[in-house]
Amino acid sequence: MKKLFLRFLRKTGVLKFITLIQSVKVGQKTFRVPVINEMGMEDAYSISEPWMYSVIHKLLKLLSHHHPVFLDVGVNLGQTLLKVKAIDFEINYIGFEPNPTCIYYLNELISINKLRRVKILPVALNDQTGLVELNFFTDSPTDSSASIIPGLRTKSTTRSEYIAAFRFDELAIEENEKIGLIKIDVEGAELQVLLSLQSRLAKDRSVVIIEILPVYNAENSIRLQRQLAIQRILEEIDYSIFRILKNNGELSGVVKLNEFGIHSDLEQCDYLLCPSELDDRLTHNTF
Repeated sequence: MKKLFLRFLRKTGVLKFITLIQSVKVGQKTFRVPVINEMGMEDAYSISEPWMYSVIHKLLKLLSHHHPVFLDVGVNLGQTLLKVKAIDFEINYIGFEPNPTCIYYLNELISINKLRRVKILPVALNDQTGLVELNFFTDSPTDSSASIIPGLRTKSTTRSEYIAAFRFDELAIEENEKIGLIKIDVEGAELQVLLSLQSRLAKDRSVVIIEILPVYNAENSIRLQRQLAIQRILEEIDYSIFRILKNNGELSGVVKLNEFGIHSDLEQCDYLLCPSELDDRLTHNTF
């Protein structure tokens, strides 16, 4: 009923002029999710990617730190934020989100749920500090497919805007605390983010949940060269690659890979990048 009601309000145009607060259960915890000018509508009636909740839950148990630092690179509307806080409400969460429209929504989400130990930085992570163009591919002001990488997609951009980008080591974030878990969803900018985080990964041995879009074919040189560069970083810091396996949106396991490989399956784009010393624990029924 809630889903149909929201869709009815959007279809009639009413949803653009009102703000609704919906209750959404994530794991064992219930959150209040605002719908503001249609932003947050999808999460108001369902929390996307249930497999992500399971992966985070299992990894936090595996890491066995007491409230470790969780780094979320590409927060969007807080889909991962709610999952993390449902699992460990006291976890120290740091998010990076350069889209100012998303920042406005996130501040509302954090406020109405009285979320603690949450820090949202309104910048992108990059291997160089400065201004970069954020390219949008849909008319949505919170477009989750927006990217800072030119030529990543064949379709035309709908608009672009300049955003601030920083190297991680220039931000002096939680220098004395260990980063246990990192989620990266940055629509093609994974290489820049990993270059920015490389020294911290080598130091903290964090586990990374990451989306890397398919190469599709060997002629797609932009994506292929970026993918190979990521593999070289992982070799330098002695990290392994695991593909996250899903079945109807639910986690079904992980499998170790020697390389990302060339494929065209959007269901095979989510990975764990793990310190090699955790290989045995990941491959022996942890998932």
